[in-house]
Amino acid sequence: MNYLSILTAVFITLVPGPEPLYTLEKLNGKINTKYDEINPVVSLDGQTIYFTRVGHPSFDKTLKVDDSDFSKTLSFPDYSLKLQEIYTQLGEQNCTNPVASAFNQDIWIAASDRDLFDKVEHPTYPLNSALPNSVCAVTTDPSTIVIVNQFFKDGSMQKGFSFAKKDNQNDWRFPEPLFIYDYHNIEAGVNLTLSKDNEVMILSLAKEDSKGLNDLYVSFRIHTTLWSAPEHMGSIINTHANEITPFISDDKQFFIFFL
Repeated sequence: MNYLSILTAVFITLVPGPEPLYTLEKLNGKINTKYDEINPVVSLDGQTIYFTRVGHPSFDKTLKVDDSDFSKTLSFPDYSLKLQEIYTQLGEQNCTNPVASAFNQDIWIAASDRDLFDKVEHPTYPLNSALPNSVCAVTTDPSTIVIVNQFFKDGSMQKGFSFAKKDNQNDWRFPEPLFIYDYHNIEAGVNLTLSKDNEVMILSLAKEDSKGLNDLYVSFRIHTTLWSAPEHMGSIINTHANEITPFISDDKQFFIFFL
């Protein structure tokens, strides 16, 4: 998972001569806070930013197990102990404060109202919950995004990715699994990007054949919600370092990633 803070917005300006081709402008205080803002994903029309805020005390506290929501049935001390237990199972060591945990991740959405991305929304359940929530890609359907992990109505969660969609009332539906043949990863940090036509997927994850930490893998769409088994993209691209945060150009002729 990419833990780069959302520090700047980039505006491209075609200027002749030696002048810089872009300027950097810090996004407003409704987006950038003392907490960690990570994993920015921009909508195809450039009007919306989806990002993840980590360790914020106003996280969605919904924690469902079967038909019970522990955020409503447990006292806050017991609820905190339950979260500590869950975050420890997810891989955090010595979790004593679940609110400040790196697994306390909620999705936030910023759009433009009167100024640059000044309309910030914090969606509630089912898009967010006390489990880790993060957007990793958008689709050609403006009402559909791709989020990390697969969630189930009994409160369980497993590794993978899901589609989150809005209904006709503009409310978020419960996420639906995105299926990838032979998908698995041996580390917690994962991410993916889709080509603009949703036909090609590049994933950043760690598997047994990875050369270092996360490597890049490519997958191709077989059906509406089904993609082929991820193929390792080779040693020219993948190294013993950490290849993360891929982005595919609109024409699919090149892609960008962090190393």
